Amino acid sequence: MPSSTFTNLPDEKRQRIEAALLNEFSNHTLATAQVARIVKDAQIARGAFYKYFDNLTDAYSYMYHLLAAKLGSRDDMERRHLQTATEYIQRVRDLADTSGSLRNFFVLHYTANEGLLPDPLPAKVKAMMDDQRWSAMMLIHESIKECLVDPENEDLILKRLERVLRVLLKEGETEDVSSNQRDSSREGALRPHRDDGGLN
Repeated sequence: MPSSTFTNLPDEKRQRIEAALLNEFSNHTLATAQVARIVKDAQIARGAFYKYFDNLTDAYSYMYHLLAAKLGSRDDMERRHLQTATEYIQRVRDLADTSGSLRNFFVLHYTANEGLLPDPLPAKVKAMMDDQRWSAMMLIHESIKECLVDPENEDLILKRLERVLRVLLKEGETEDVSSNQRDSSREGALRPHRDDGGLN
């Protein structure tokens, strides 16, 4: 994560550096990114870059978490309570429908850079997740990646994800129970009432 020197910069300068980082990481993978291009684009000295970040990976990690928080990515969803399938789908669609440099950044993240970063969720945290939440997390992650890499089939991918999430979150069961209760009430109301004084 960036140093306090960076976070305390005037907004204009900090935003200029962030724009340079986005430009670099949306056009180059983390393995091929260069500090030289970033500092030239941001109009800062090379030494200043290392006052703000430990290295390129540190700078990339900062940008990833910054953009992910803005868009409500998988990492953001992992930290929240389970939502409905519809809410999950909308969050995935918001991320998949980004464009320009932002989209290029996430395409490169999921296809080239993700494996170079430490997992944002420690293994111990994942191990403590219940089956439902862990499964939803994995499905959402893969669906985001598929949508970004194969945008022409985004609707098919999201429809499949929604069907599976509804089963996983057991949303259909709640609807079925309510429906059965309504049917039972209706049958009771329509059943003829026999008044025999309680005698069989």
